[in-house]
Amino acid sequence: MPKLLLIDDHAILRSGARALIERHVVGADIREAGSIAEGLQQVAGGFEADIAILDIVLPDAAGGEGIRLFRRENPTVPVIVLSGAESMKSTVLSLGAAAFVPKNGEALEIVSAIRAVLEGECYEPGRPGVAATWGTLSIRQREIARLCSEGHTNKEIGRLLGISDNTVRAHLTLIFRRFGLKSRTDLAMLASEPTLGVAE
Repeated sequence: MPKLLLIDDHAILRSGARALIERHVVGADIREAGSIAEGLQQVAGGFEADIAILDIVLPDAAGGEGIRLFRRENPTVPVIVLSGAESMKSTVLSLGAAAFVPKNGEALEIVSAIRAVLEGECYEPGRPGVAATWGTLSIRQREIARLCSEGHTNKEIGRLLGISDNTVRAHLTLIFRRFGLKSRTDLAMLASEPTLGVAE
């Protein structure tokens, strides 16, 4: 039963998206929020979201700030951006969003995006099931992947980047899930491929 957190300040759009998702994603447990703050409260209150779906323009966050705020508190929860600002697609993907779905696109795009992300893939309109690439990770996640592939422990990575062991572990969990990896050795082997842009 996938747990989805839908964050949009327009109640009518939330209702429409919710109805569509419930019709096509079997057993979806959906919670709604009108702002990033409300969404964070839902998670803090115990809702363990599998995916957060959010608009790029919200009352308490515009541009990529909503993604940054949500992912800072929930680094292992994939984010799907549902927005009318299609010019922001490359920006939101560079911030670590797993998918971008334009509001003026086909209605079932959001369903395709949810299914792809639940399978650990990334999604772009017209390209369902796009395989994860290093470009879909945030800068911090790429740093962690590089250091991990070089053999550093979580504690060493945390010390080098000035973050906690738990934060390192959370980022690695997301990276492993996104690429379908099972061990740090798998990550090192993947990172050694020059086309992925991690090995220097």
